[in-house]
Amino acid sequence: MKINKRKINEFTKLACYNLVIFFALIFFIDLVLGNYLKKKSPARDIPIVDFSKSRKWDVANLYKNKKQDSKNIIEYVRDENGFRSFEKNHSKKIVLTVGGSTTAQKAITEKRTWQDLLDLILPEYDFVNGGIDGFTSYAHLVSLNNWYPSALINYDVDTIIYYVGLNDIPLLYSERAYRLEKITTWQRLKKYFLNNSLILKKTYLIFRITKHKVSDGAFDGFTAGIKRTSDKDFIKGQVPIKKFNYLNSTNADKYKFLIQKLISKTYEKFPNSKIVLIQQQYPGCDFVDKFSVKNRLPYEYSYYDRYDFCISQGQVYLQQNLAISSLNLKKPPIVIPMYLKEILLDKDVYDYVHTNPEGSKKIAEYIKLQLWP
Repeated sequence: MKINKRKINEFTKLACYNLVIFFALIFFIDLVLGNYLKKKSPARDIPIVDFSKSRKWDVANLYKNKKQDSKNIIEYVRDENGFRSFEKNHSKKIVLTVGGSTTAQKAITEKRTWQDLLDLILPEYDFVNGGIDGFTSYAHLVSLNNWYPSALINYDVDTIIYYVGLNDIPLLYSERAYRLEKITTWQRLKKYFLNNSLILKKTYLIFRITKHKVSDGAFDGFTAGIKRTSDKDFIKGQVPIKKFNYLNSTNADKYKFLIQKLISKTYEKFPNSKIVLIQQQYPGCDFVDKFSVKNRLPYEYSYYDRYDFCISQGQVYLQQNLAISSLNLKKPPIVIPMYLKEILLDKDVYDYVHTNPEGSKKIAEYIKLQLWP
């Protein structure tokens, strides 16, 4: 049978034309229905900040809920500004909460974070969750320049709460901690298309759902801790009291200057706002006073590098106090030494620092009592 080359060429051209038209149509649909033409997120240039994302995780192997059988599905939503728990109600005063994973609360579902609970307790305020896993005070300073003010430009920002401590320990010892990891070109492209392309976003969602069904899949993208086990629990017996003092080093001075810059820049960006620094507390580091502590963490988690974890935490707070006391401000920030109180108990965290719903409830009640008694 003779092959008609002319017909083959015509068929090939027709197929190519149809493919071009098909992909052009797909591109047009994605352009119109996606986020390409919409206002760009203020958080787009901040590394690892998710925005316009909704995720679900099964956290049954972290903690149990009251009605739980085999699953404990929580929903984690970050809006187009990169925030959780943002009502966007212009009639309410904004309280921006800034911190790391203990502020973000990745294992706590929507409507149950400590910000959500404060929304219910104090309905005249909107408590906005700006917490990002792993963020230090240096990252907060970067975000202050490039994220928070742009996202909240048309709102009445009454209070800014920095709920900090744990993630700042590396800033006392490491020069590298004063740099945000740069996003590679591939990571930037991936982030851009996943945030803007409707088709890629839906395809990725189907992939994740399928992955969840065929594997354990519970922690796809989950980075906020692991469950504390009985063999690596907090020490229950007698623990010696360790004394410490101010850290005398170049990095400690650099950290002091960073805190001063963070507070000053916050007042510059939000001149009419009240600034609150909550020095966070968690079980495992039982502070007797500002200069002595009992470290109840299991050995594997009781040190940062070669430094005692709890002593390092105390020295972070000492440097913060030094920094703020030496600032010449008409309106100094409010410093709340939560770490000197026993607010969160062992049962309130699922690992060593991250709260379960009961722990988040205690934080909400404590903040309300301290700032809005």
